[in-house]
Amino acid sequence: MTIRIPRDLRLPSLMYSNHLTVEMKVPLHEFKEVCTVEHSTLTAIPRIKFIQQYVNISFLNDCISKCRFIRSSGLCEGIAYSKEKKACLIAVNGNNDDEVLLNGGYHFLTLHNCSKDREVERAHNDPPELHAFPLLDEICLVEFYKPLFVSGWSVIAEIRNTTSVQWCLLNCAAAMYANKCSAIYFIDGDCVLLERMHYPRIYFTRQSASVFAELLFCEASIE
Repeated sequence: MTIRIPRDLRLPSLMYSNHLTVEMKVPLHEFKEVCTVEHSTLTAIPRIKFIQQYVNISFLNDCISKCRFIRSSGLCEGIAYSKEKKACLIAVNGNNDDEVLLNGGYHFLTLHNCSKDREVERAHNDPPELHAFPLLDEICLVEFYKPLFVSGWSVIAEIRNTTSVQWCLLNCAAAMYANKCSAIYFIDGDCVLLERMHYPRIYFTRQSASVFAELLFCEASIE
């Protein structure tokens, strides 16, 4: 059986030359985990079928979280997501006759291994907050940290005479993909941009009057 997904005109296709899949690390704050996902650049996905649809899903990250939630029962191998339509489709393995045809509006990702991400260290942090950045046309989910000792971060750059925490967050969001910025340390007008490291024993110590915040994800905003 072939399933055709109608074209989503506002979102262009993601193209990666000479690659069929692109691997990414995705933080899932609800589980305090980091998961490996693969984004397929193919337009036809064989031996896959959809079993469930969620509507009004504003972020790709939330769609991946839906898959992770039901993964323990073996009912999710991947997702197809359209930001324009706010639609999240849950996919499972099908048979040889099943196939999904994608287009520029929907993107297919498979969920692989997930590992805990400093769940003890983050246990008492407040729930993450959504922050809008009109200059970037993006919305980011931000988690503010309470511990003074945080693990697994390396300094990318320091920006002096920063006017506010929001401006510091904006600079990190702007550098997220080019320089892998995913957290900020703000104190007395100084804004330090930080990169997530894979070595949790590297500790960063902050002062009690400072702000330390992680940008869990940033996605394009849609009216």
